[in-house]
Amino acid sequence: MHKVLSWIVFVRESLLTPKSIFSMKRFTSVINKAIHVFLLAAMVCFSPFTGYAFDTGGVYDFRSITGDGNNPDYPSRGTTDSLLIRIASQAYGDGIDLPRGVPVEDEGDGDVEGEEQTLVSAREISNAVHDQGETSIPSTTKLNQLFFQFGQFLSHDTGLSEPDGSFPTGGATGNVGNESFNVEVSALDPDFAFSEIPLTRSAARAAGSSPTNVREQINTITAFIDGSNVYGSTKERCDALRSFHGGLLKVQYGPDGVLPPNNTFGLGNANALRLPEEDLFAAGDVRANEQVGLTGMHTLFIREHNRLAVEIAAHEYPYADLYDSGVDEEIFLKARSIVGALLQKIAFHEWLPALIGKYALDDYYGYNASVDPQISNEFSTAAFRIGHTMLPAGYTPIDAYGNKTVLELGDAFFNPDYVRDNGVEGVLRGQIKTLQQEIDRFIVDGVRNFLFGPGFGGLDLAALNIQRGRDHGIGSYNSVRSAYGLDPVADYDGIGCDSETVDALRSVYGADNMEDLDLWTGSLAEPHRIGTNLGETFTAIFIDQFTRLRDGDRFYFENPDVYSQEFIDNIWSTSFADIIRRNTAIHGNEVNDHAFYIPRFHPFQPDLTIGPKRGLRTHKGENRYNDTAGGQKIRIFKGVHENAAMHFSLGNDGPHRSDISASTSYLSRRDFVSKYYEERAGGRKNITGALRTGRYKQNLDPNERRRLLSTLKLRKHTYGSVRALVKVYAENYYDSLARDLVAAKLRFRHH
Repeated sequence: MHKVLSWIVFVRESLLTPKSIFSMKRFTSVINKAIHVFLLAAMVCFSPFTGYAFDTGGVYDFRSITGDGNNPDYPSRGTTDSLLIRIASQAYGDGIDLPRGVPVEDEGDGDVEGEEQTLVSAREISNAVHDQGETSIPSTTKLNQLFFQFGQFLSHDTGLSEPDGSFPTGGATGNVGNESFNVEVSALDPDFAFSEIPLTRSAARAAGSSPTNVREQINTITAFIDGSNVYGSTKERCDALRSFHGGLLKVQYGPDGVLPPNNTFGLGNANALRLPEEDLFAAGDVRANEQVGLTGMHTLFIREHNRLAVEIAAHEYPYADLYDSGVDEEIFLKARSIVGALLQKIAFHEWLPALIGKYALDDYYGYNASVDPQISNEFSTAAFRIGHTMLPAGYTPIDAYGNKTVLELGDAFFNPDYVRDNGVEGVLRGQIKTLQQEIDRFIVDGVRNFLFGPGFGGLDLAALNIQRGRDHGIGSYNSVRSAYGLDPVADYDGIGCDSETVDALRSVYGADNMEDLDLWTGSLAEPHRIGTNLGETFTAIFIDQFTRLRDGDRFYFENPDVYSQEFIDNIWSTSFADIIRRNTAIHGNEVNDHAFYIPRFHPFQPDLTIGPKRGLRTHKGENRYNDTAGGQKIRIFKGVHENAAMHFSLGNDGPHRSDISASTSYLSRRDFVSKYYEERAGGRKNITGALRTGRYKQNLDPNERRRLLSTLKLRKHTYGSVRALVKVYAENYYDSLARDLVAAKLRFRHH
């Protein structure tokens, strides 16, 4: 009934105003608006998600578009066009301005020539260390392609420090956007027949005017996780995206629902293929058209914003004029607050735990005005470029009937026509159901040996990542480790990688030349920390950055000074899977409740085994939701004067460190004497009471096991044949969907 009311109210307020009825000049716009409202209302009326969940009265303040005023004491922190910060010392070639490895720039025009670069070519490093070839290396922890796709979307919410023709690049010349720092390509390169890969130095503030007296790069968007990729980081961009009625964002209609509008507003956009500007989509971030999966993320959260705006209008403004600027503004700000909070919840409590572990960040204790949330150069220029290692060779769009097609990665770049013709749900469904590539040192050929066409050169993301780090004066692998409190390593073997990786590093950097080793390459060579998907160095960088993004953001969704507990609970109870289900035709088990894993896989799966002898395992969990009601059973027959011994093991069968609790059924002490022990190196520990009361809990690494022993015997006064059923139940401490059960059927009888 509420949904029908939403539709009636929105139609009445959006269409049946006097000026809409009596102005024949606006007949066409009224019809278009009618279609617009009908589709939006249908989103509410026919969505499987009923009810109005969000307490928008519990939002006590709203953040600005530009980030200004987030910190009342330091109002410019994290704002649009503020400077990136550094955790490690700069490593410019001349100590002030020139790229790392470039001590002198001879001509004084800002262009760095190949012969002026003293470090080994980034392209040579790419060929030696990062070449994946045609081999597929799928994620061993069952992460799907949605993981890297949301990660890219998230990175576009927090940082943009690329060349910008409207900014002085910051060099000695102060010229606008023309300082080249191209990647040298050898004449013997196996794939590229040209001499260099173009790269222009990032927009920066020159040494003479920066607070550090060295060249510092500019973050041209807000640092906060605030939905700037949806709404923009300037008032001008935000206003161009708004409809200014009912708090809605502008949209157009596609095959499977609304899409972002075409860029008919003259907004700046990344446009590597030089498409007509009006053919590109307009969104909060200039990179929305880079590839179709990213456009899908923009579409998803535009739909969520408009869905929320419709709900807010229907429930909180049932008799208001939705064209009133004040009403429109209130609805827009409330919907924007919810979307920003949802993005934070997904980032901190779904995406980040899958990357670096559930307990990597310290607990949240509220907003801290002394914390600077700005993006660090080490994070944006190196650590958050891990996504390039996750990219597949192509996408596999899947329709609602399970039919698959193939979309080559090259065809996915800057292809808004594909989205207008096919919508976004096929690509999104394919990403949900398909494993991404492993997070490692390798990158697929599709983005490492990408050719634009005859005479147009090519692209190597690995080489460009290395070169961009040098452009920004990012220090060596060891110097950055030291800055983050990690011990420097003496040689390549100290990184902990396999011998093949060590040989690849030595072949290109030279024998144990640790001072030349680039941060991005060295960190990707590290083995993953146990129970995570990332090595030690990048993990430290992520922990630092996300802690500051959380604690230094006054509008972080768990801050009780800005949000009511009801609002916080509403956000907590919403998952990324919920957002997908209520804004697309992708429903139910098509998407995992843990959305960044392939369907039906459970990342926190306990595994119980049972046997009459030590080491005998009758059950191995499958890393999936274990819905077996009766569990796995064994049968044991004993004489009335014999002890029954059962051996259990409690293990973590998922890919991440996990808190697992276990309990056992209680047997009447009148008939039985039962004991449970944990077997350990120093002997056995009695855990009978802990198991009986459900207080036995272990924090286990992947594949780690605790071996348990149970002994059971009849009391002397018991006669005849007696049966018993002993159950041991385990579940993830924080997720009751992750569970396992084993049982032993015992029969005591006279021989």
